[in-house]
Amino acid sequence: MTRQELKQTPEEGDYSRYWRPDIIVVLSILIVGSLLCRVFFLDKTVAEWFYHPMGLSAAWPYGRLQPWRFLNSADKLLTLLLSAIALGALAISFLKSGARLWRRRAVFIIVSMLIGPGLIVNICLKDHWGRPRPEQVKEFGGRLDFKPLLVRGTGGQGHSFPSGHASIAYEFLVFFFIWRRRRPWALAALTGGLGLGLMMSVARMAAGAHFLSDVLWSGGITFIVSWVLYYFVFRIPEHEDRQFQVSAPRTPCCT
Repeated sequence: MTRQELKQTPEEGDYSRYWRPDIIVVLSILIVGSLLCRVFFLDKTVAEWFYHPMGLSAAWPYGRLQPWRFLNSADKLLTLLLSAIALGALAISFLKSGARLWRRRAVFIIVSMLIGPGLIVNICLKDHWGRPRPEQVKEFGGRLDFKPLLVRGTGGQGHSFPSGHASIAYEFLVFFFIWRRRRPWALAALTGGLGLGLMMSVARMAAGAHFLSDVLWSGGITFIVSWVLYYFVFRIPEHEDRQFQVSAPRTPCCT
């Protein structure tokens, strides 16, 4: 962290100028997006864009086209890539002096992956919520009844809510937090993470695997988990400032 960045940090450990707008924006998107999906039936409308019962090869032909086909099988690759980055940073933090702060950042990435896409999205919600996928509901050639957003179905009869693939793509937004107070880098990380998440979301909808609200909530859950861990569990901004203050050269009081 530079001297200029230190001057921009809040006084007395108050980092609300950073965490407050983050959560307000995400919650606003979740609330407005959820209302639009429920009131205007956007889940079915968007699914209809990709559904073609008379398609040449399948009812969901766009999911077989590139780059959507690649993305639909890229979840494990993205998981391995993010894990490798985190473990590499963790190893460097033990080998290189002055890189101790990266140890906290690396653990933050790993824990965020385990809790967000891992525990909450895939284990707690996806495996037990019971929302049928688009390809499983009657409106799109399936045999199950459509379940609106946040309405639970029968566990085991659907794994649509939320999207596991989209969650691991949105997990790359952790780099937005890591560079939160370095504006050019934060903007690049935000753009890249959102771009990857949106592309994966389109790929999953094109394959008939998820509704619009499924991928919306995957992004929201993943971001909120990272937000909580970054500001209130690992308290990374506070440790960044503390390390800079300790390592900053002291100016002699007299000559």
